[in-house]
Amino acid sequence: MKLSRAGVIIFSVLPFFVHAQFSKEVEKFPKEEKYLYPINPGKPGSLAGTMGELRSTHFHGGIDIRTNNMVGLPVLASKSGYISRATMEGVSYGNAIYITHPDGNTTLYAHLDKFKGALAEYVLQEQYRRKTGLIDLFFREDQFEIMQGDTIGLSGNSGSSGGPHLHFEIRDSLNFTLDPIIVGAFPELVDKLPPVTERIALRTLDINSRINDRFGRFEFYAQRVGTNYFLANPILAYGNIGVEILAKDKLALKSPFFGSVNYVEMRVDSTLVFRQAIEKVSLAETRSILTLMDFKTMRNNGSKFYKLYIDDGNELNFYDSTLGSGKINVNQKKDSKVQIQLKDSYGNSSTFSFRFRPNPITK
Repeated sequence: MKLSRAGVIIFSVLPFFVHAQFSKEVEKFPKEEKYLYPINPGKPGSLAGTMGELRSTHFHGGIDIRTNNMVGLPVLASKSGYISRATMEGVSYGNAIYITHPDGNTTLYAHLDKFKGALAEYVLQEQYRRKTGLIDLFFREDQFEIMQGDTIGLSGNSGSSGGPHLHFEIRDSLNFTLDPIIVGAFPELVDKLPPVTERIALRTLDINSRINDRFGRFEFYAQRVGTNYFLANPILAYGNIGVEILAKDKLALKSPFFGSVNYVEMRVDSTLVFRQAIEKVSLAETRSILTLMDFKTMRNNGSKFYKLYIDDGNELNFYDSTLGSGKINVNQKKDSKVQIQLKDSYGNSSTFSFRFRPNPITK
């Protein structure tokens, strides 16, 4: 049987379509790429700040990588992807680069001294064209492709920076900042020091509550034995009481820098009543920090106390809502032991404990 001319053409091109349909897709970027430490990878690094750290008006969104007060260290792309945004401004992040990756996450490199490569030339041309040094540019996927380890800029001190360093963030596709210490798991960063408690504050939460026969907010200094902190004397209390704690995470021996205490649990007579875990922060809710810490105390003397209870207006998603609000109704039949466990992003932990002693109001 003879084939028609059309049939010959179909059979001759069929292998091409079959091959095209089942050929392996070429990967532009590695999918299982781990994050690379962006400054001097493979060498010991140190931090000046961590994600979730309490600032005066917002949560700190990433980690501050120290550059030993030097400007001009090469900043490397932590993962492959493409530059999706670049800014140059006199405040906030200063000179910053955003790289979007195949997994949907975006890394941010801020306070740079200058950009490098084709991006630097493009931005300079845009500055001349727009006749301004302030730039906020967004890019297509195919404009500035980047491979892991490429030098994208030099570290600096631009924007709202208190000294030369690199501010580094990891954001997910929903614009939540993630903890780079956990997500990146950088071997360059080693921390074996547990959080430190300086003071505790107790607050009466309604008109009928009392602390040592008084109404209001009262601070107590912590005593220390090893990694355990405590109050030696019991606190006379009645009614609903809120606990606040002033705690920091020392980042390294002899370092003047402290990080955040992102994990807190509080138990009353061994029953868990409060749990806080700051593992990601919504950029749309970062101002809600004013409901998490005691704002009046911070404004008056700069001390940033964590509230270990969910106050009115606090809608942050850091808490285990199944445990209630964390407000303690003091048992009037016996002493109650309160134990607070503090943990940093590396799993180092310490405890703070004290006792409530029943003290009914006498009219």
